[in-house]
Amino acid sequence: MMAEEEFNGAEYLTRWRRIARLLLHARSLVLTQGSAVIVKWDGHRDTGRIYTVVWEGDADTGSRFRAETDDLEKALIQAFSPDISSEFEATSSIADLLAKIDSAARRHLVVSIRMSRTQDAVNDHLVILGQGKRGLVFDHKSESLVAVLREAVGFIEKEPVAKN
Repeated sequence: MMAEEEFNGAEYLTRWRRIARLLLHARSLVLTQGSAVIVKWDGHRDTGRIYTVVWEGDADTGSRFRAETDDLEKALIQAFSPDISSEFEATSSIADLLAKIDSAARRHLVVSIRMSRTQDAVNDHLVILGQGKRGLVFDHKSESLVAVLREAVGFIEKEPVAKN
């Protein structure tokens, strides 16, 4: 798990921008291939492997991917083998929102983003599970990843989350 000082600085934000590009690339595959992608943060895990990436894969090839890891960026690269040199719209704003969600998840929350295709759009579904007996504390769906992430961060900033 990253030390607290590693959560600040230019390299940290640059890393989240790369992760945002990878996530947007995965989202584009969901739209074109009809598969689903799940990215999960499990702040309850003691092993440091708080990230899970699942891709149902390309229906034509039958390929699938699943990884439980401490390196979200590496897992997304392995799953999607993208050329992330292309810039997606809103990468910076998504990166900032993802970094805030990551920070909250590390305080023993479980956060899951599921991207799946519905007709001609991608449906983004974000769920946050609370600590202890609190259970489901946030559930939001939208056809806009930015909107879902903003709603989640707004919720996280309003709700008291215990620190480690």
